[in-house]
Amino acid sequence: MSIKQIILPVTGMTCINCAQSIERNLKKLSGIEQVNVNFATEQVTISFDNKQLTEKRIIEKINTIGYSVPTHTVELAISGMTCVNCASAIERVLTKKT
Repeated sequence: MSIKQIILPVTGMTCINCAQSIERNLKKLSGIEQVNVNFATEQVTISFDNKQLTEKRIIEKINTIGYSVPTHTVELAISGMTCVNCASAIERVLTKKT
């Protein structure tokens, strides 16, 4: 078993019942170890077995029950790259799974 913990922002919660609904539905997923929904901060802390479950599946479940997990796109200006190997090295580091 390989336990991973993530913290996700969740939008669309309007009351404590929303938080309880998210918690209840996430706990139904196989591989979930612990769920803590904080209505005040609009965050969900999830511990799960990443051999049984993926972050993508967790986010899909949250979306399915009517809430959103915002995603962000970041554009970075990187200076000093002189060749294709530089770009490859950066891609490797940015796509590395921790």
